[in-house]
Amino acid sequence: MKKKALLAAGLAGIMVITAAGSSMTVMAAEKPVITVWCESANTSMSDYMEAFESDEFDVDIVYYSSEDLKNQVRIALASGEGPDIMAANTGEFFDSIMQAGQALELDSYAEKYNWKENVESDYLDSMSMNGTLYGLPLQTQSAWGLMFYNKDFFEANDLEVSMYPTVEELTVLSEKLKDAGKQPIALGNVDMWPGILLFGDFLLQENSGDIIDKLNSGEESWADSETVKKCLENIAALGQNGCFSAGFEAQDHSAAIESFVNGTSAMMYMGTWWLTYVEGGLENMDFEFATIASPRIDGVEVSKAAQIWSSQATFINAAAENPDYCAEYLNYMAAPEAAQAQYKGALQPTFNPEYNENTLVIDPQLADSEAFNKVYDLEKVNYMDWNFPTSVTEALEIEIGKLMMGDTTVEEAMKEVNAVAEEERE
Repeated sequence: MKKKALLAAGLAGIMVITAAGSSMTVMAAEKPVITVWCESANTSMSDYMEAFESDEFDVDIVYYSSEDLKNQVRIALASGEGPDIMAANTGEFFDSIMQAGQALELDSYAEKYNWKENVESDYLDSMSMNGTLYGLPLQTQSAWGLMFYNKDFFEANDLEVSMYPTVEELTVLSEKLKDAGKQPIALGNVDMWPGILLFGDFLLQENSGDIIDKLNSGEESWADSETVKKCLENIAALGQNGCFSAGFEAQDHSAAIESFVNGTSAMMYMGTWWLTYVEGGLENMDFEFATIASPRIDGVEVSKAAQIWSSQATFINAAAENPDYCAEYLNYMAAPEAAQAQYKGALQPTFNPEYNENTLVIDPQLADSEAFNKVYDLEKVNYMDWNFPTSVTEALEIEIGKLMMGDTTVEEAMKEVNAVAEEERE
């Protein structure tokens, strides 16, 4: 790591005695440093990342929160002064990076290190352009589209919820939960991404991933789409009928997770990665939880597709001075040992298909859930906040937030988003 480079710098000038008895000063060369920007990792994974050693170069890792990483990568690439290795969300963001020629072509390294054989193939297409690979999905796969509930509390209060609960069922249940002294569904939408992922859940219940291309191309209009209308109507009903925890519009989703873990809320809408938020591990939770599907459109049980993705592409800056060293470090990050460290810290399927098939053991409280098991068999679609142009995503997030609070109508929301989408296509 970089601290080794600093040590080498401190010993740069040393005295050498020659055979003739004279002395001369030899300057030891400082090893080049590869800079890596990535999302904050769990302890197991960060320990693995920082254990890398090489006689030829050192690595300096900078960790960011998810939102900070997005912003810093955008700024760095725009200025032309980015790090050697970084991560960007797949979808609109990484597409723009590939189109701008800011990511290094990886095909020769992929062949040298057998990356395409050792990394889940489902995600490589989203990190490729015109048949050329530019990034690797070196993250866990996380499934959105699930809800979790406090099984002990439900049983103690003779409450029931179906495996595929409709919005109407959840509306009735939420009143019962509040009467019993708990907040209903924990949600934190101040950053607005949970709202658009909820939209994605509804969108994919009756549609395959092709619906995204239709909305982006204009083949299906945001203003006239019956599918979009149905999704927004259900979102509005959940928000306006009191199905979410109090203050959901003003808190972030980490607070919502804490609300569920500490027993304030009886239910939680979340992806499977929430397990890593439990301090000390699941054994420290003082209640048993159970897993069900996300809110359902009436008449729909199993969805046609699901938001399950390795959401970031790890790539080499096209301007990196030492691309071979960067590729060597990427290969370290793509090793089976990295997958093992990744799983240990996250309890999620990894980038390595062989590890997933032979080693993966999901927490039993998830694995025993019908909804959890079925969601992983569905068509995989990227998270909905990365499937549309940035301007459309931002407009949709704002309108969803207003709908949840009853500050607009479904028809007006559809018109607002459509206007932005049409301008984006011009």
